Amino acid sequence: MLAQVADDFLPEPMSHGPEPGHIVMDINLLSVLVAAVVAFIASAGWYAALGDAMVRHQRAWRGAEPAEAPRASQMLVFLGVAVAVSLAVAVVLDLAGVDEWLAGAGWGLLLWAGFVLTQWVSATAGEDVPVPLAAIHAGDWLVRLVAAGAIIGAWP
Repeated sequence: MLAQVADDFLPEPMSHGPEPGHIVMDINLLSVLVAAVVAFIASAGWYAALGDAMVRHQRAWRGAEPAEAPRASQMLVFLGVAVAVSLAVAVVLDLAGVDEWLAGAGWGLLLWAGFVLTQWVSATAGEDVPVPLAAIHAGDWLVRLVAAGAIIGAWP
């Protein structure tokens, strides 16, 4: 029954494997890796530019002291997250049949609005996260998702 619901929900054009209900993904892994590296670099630049403001808002909110510069192990985790997010964007774009950069960027914006923006709005309302701090983090994810969508969409 779940397979029938999935078949009814998923849009065309989709490639089905030799057996009904099996989906064949057409994802360019090089585009995923490039999008991940671009997102990683863009995020590093974002926080380099806004890091002082972020620290100021964290101190005012919860008295947090600034973290030391990220260690190599943390940077590998951040890069892994960028790869995972880029792969998820690629799956969504493939399922939607996106094959050009502007549509990919639009899907990135939609994913950001549906998941990231709503998370930070909830955090400001429910956990008293300062709006400027939430905006810094949400802006980082906006750049990441729109860039990943544009790169992957342009490079199917």
